[in-house]
Amino acid sequence: MGSNHNGYGMKNEDFLHKTLTSESTWSLQVFAFCRRIEQTLLAMVSHGHGSENGGEGIAVILFDVGGVLSREIIDEKLADLALKHGVDPGVLLSGKGELRSRADLGEIGDMDFWRLVLERAGVRADEEDLGIGSYMALVPGTLDLARKLKARCRVAILSNDSHEMSRARRDLFGFDAVFDPVLISAEIGLIKPDPRIYDHAIERLGVAASRIVFVDNAPANVEAALARGMRGIVFQNARQLEAELRGLGVTTQ
Repeated sequence: MGSNHNGYGMKNEDFLHKTLTSESTWSLQVFAFCRRIEQTLLAMVSHGHGSENGGEGIAVILFDVGGVLSREIIDEKLADLALKHGVDPGVLLSGKGELRSRADLGEIGDMDFWRLVLERAGVRADEEDLGIGSYMALVPGTLDLARKLKARCRVAILSNDSHEMSRARRDLFGFDAVFDPVLISAEIGLIKPDPRIYDHAIERLGVAASRIVFVDNAPANVEAALARGMRGIVFQNARQLEAELRGLGVTTQ
């Protein structure tokens, strides 16, 4: 039988994993680099050459919540539930997409989401399975950055969230005291990356789309915002976000 090692002394599956991971990281870096060049040029036009918007600069930084302001918790909790109940994590994750979309659209409640995910795996949920409080945590630095940015421009939220998760985050982290407006998918009845939710946000914000910077950790959501005329940043961490905003002429100084 042939060897299952490649010429680098690694198992083929390990080599493939490393290669795919490296290519994925490289692709994200290229995407972010191209966006920085594009948006720096746009900023030069807007600030220095009197664009069709009358030379007006960035007016609003529009933040996603999960993975940007607050830690993503769905997959982490699903993994814990799988371990607790002795079920295949893949079975729980397979039901996540459809059911989470329904929760984010406001069609089902958050507790219904957890109950139905477990039910599809043949597990009856107990009360502990339905809570999210112990998983709530901020992404380091982003909320502090938003508070500083608020002195320079408006900061707002556009997030795919259920009614309950949104309210829990807003109450715990005080989002309503910082962001205005707070636009939540369950209240709107649309989820990103549906183009209509960006149009709704533009209308609510009352400024030209080109004066809004949308920040999300999902590239598809940022691409959808760009398609509606906004500027966009794929979030990695607070330091990277601050640097990219600085490139657009938005500083905390």
